[in-house]
Amino acid sequence: MLPVGLRYPAVTAIGSQVVIAGGQAAGGAVDPVFGFDTTSGDLARIGRLPAPTSNAVAFSVGDTAYVV
Repeated sequence: MLPVGLRYPAVTAIGSQVVIAGGQAAGGAVDPVFGFDTTSGDLARIGRLPAPTSNAVAFSVGDTAYVV
């Protein structure tokens, strides 16, 4: 479960991890990046976007996630 409800985050997978970046919370766009490990069920904050972002798209190339 994410620490805050989100709509429209950018989401991509890298191996067994799902990367969830930005999105729209009740107060507006947000900047955290979360990693969800599908094998263990662990969720961790793994970074921040340079600016709050909503309605973006994410994709991965190798071990790198991109948000556009």
